[in-house]
Amino acid sequence: YFISIIYTTLFGNSILIRLLLEPLMPISFAILIVHLTNAGEGKGIVNKICRSKNGQFIGRISMSLYLIHMGIFGFFYAIGVIQLFPPLILPLLLLLTGVVSYGVTIWVEDPCRKKIRGLISNNGSIHTSQSALSAALEVKVLMENTESYVENT
Repeated sequence: YFISIIYTTLFGNSILIRLLLEPLMPISFAILIVHLTNAGEGKGIVNKICRSKNGQFIGRISMSLYLIHMGIFGFFYAIGVIQLFPPLILPLLLLLTGVVSYGVTIWVEDPCRKKIRGLISNNGSIHTSQSALSAALEVKVLMENTESYVENT
């Protein structure tokens, strides 16, 4: 799919290319599934890619990469930058998407993950600074104090 998007961006929407590329997509995914099922045995090329440093890095930023890529590409498409010179712009947008995704991973995902893991204990119970019951009682007391203050003024 990604190959067909790049090709149509570079060379226009050709029905012949769609007829050639679309039947290859299910075959490509079937081959990918076979390689992924062999990944645990250490034989497949996908195993080598996923265990490499670059594969680990892509896996680390994959969620933010997934969430951000369409926004970046859509923005630059809307302002007309992609149409200027796609062979140069698309790699630069991929690089920009990777850098932004890495930043989101470092400054948003990792701190949130640490905070959430700090709230959950080993037995699965959630630790908070106070229980829900004590928080509800505090709100009730605050409401009562506010009502009595309003009545006295």
